[in-house]
Amino acid sequence: MTIISETNGFESIPSIRKVVSYAGLDVREHQSGPYAGKTRITKKGNSNIRYCLYMPALNAIQHNRPIKDLHHRIVERNPKIRQKGVVAAMRKLLILVFVLWKKNEPFDQNYKW
Repeated sequence: MTIISETNGFESIPSIRKVVSYAGLDVREHQSGPYAGKTRITKKGNSNIRYCLYMPALNAIQHNRPIKDLHHRIVERNPKIRQKGVVAAMRKLLILVFVLWKKNEPFDQNYKW
């Protein structure tokens, strides 16, 4: 309910990219000339959405097979930075909420991603 109320029912957000950016879960790279730094989430968006997605993401990593696989793939690439997998799960959950709300469909556990 927090996500829906913070985004006003996704009325003014037309695309997945914009909802991810609105929540501050989009990735940017610090770059200057030939220097390419680390990539991080921008955190310029709505902190309430990020706050309410954190615990559901941790729960989904344990119990939802597609999100668990996504987290495992990211942690394999970055074993020292496990939080990247959690942020990716948060982003995936936000996209899932956006798509289900826009299509007015219930969640289907057996849906092929």
